[in-house]
Amino acid sequence: MLLDNGNLVLRDEEDEITTNYLWESFDYPINTLLPRMKLGWDLKTGLNRHLSSGPCYGDFTYGIEVDEEHHTYPQLAVRNGSRILYRQGLLDGLTSSSIESSLSDEFVYNDDEVYYTYTLLNKSMMPAIVLDLRGSIEYLGIWAFFENRDKCDSYGFCGPNSQCINVTEREEPICQCLKGFKPKNEDNWNSSLGQKGVRDTALQAAMMKRKKDLIII
Repeated sequence: MLLDNGNLVLRDEEDEITTNYLWESFDYPINTLLPRMKLGWDLKTGLNRHLSSGPCYGDFTYGIEVDEEHHTYPQLAVRNGSRILYRQGLLDGLTSSSIESSLSDEFVYNDDEVYYTYTLLNKSMMPAIVLDLRGSIEYLGIWAFFENRDKCDSYGFCGPNSQCINVTEREEPICQCLKGFKPKNEDNWNSSLGQKGVRDTALQAAMMKRKKDLIII
């Protein structure tokens, strides 16, 4: 049976609950997310609903990352194989930095599943979220972008042991060292290229002290 939202479903005709499906195509998206499709995990069955460009085009995937080990909020992320290209903010139920504001976003996280979905604010529109062959996300029917709009979403933009801070949408992001670290290159630290890296000042001081304590015989 093909539903009005484009979901192809199989169901037991003797089952009185019409929303009980034996199988549904929305559980197996390829590279397109339609309204009311779920992007995320069924935590009971282990089903991971994610978009994929296919291995012939770089093996890009787009889905929800769950880091249970570090107890962080789930995030929408694009990967190229095992490498994270960029992330689209924390899904904490309050804010999300890069999801299109023309859509009504919904995030569900409970014992059974964790997923992102969206509905239409303008019923006359029929947009779709598409993962293209270059690993970019396009919002067809609204607008398209071919580069991550928020540079702080780019994974590791400022390098290790640092944090990326957005000031305004028109200004370049600011990279800051974490406590106990300092820039490797003070002059280029806040250039738009990012990934300048930092060094551990405490470790450097300890190494200098160790050199002074050495006794040469």
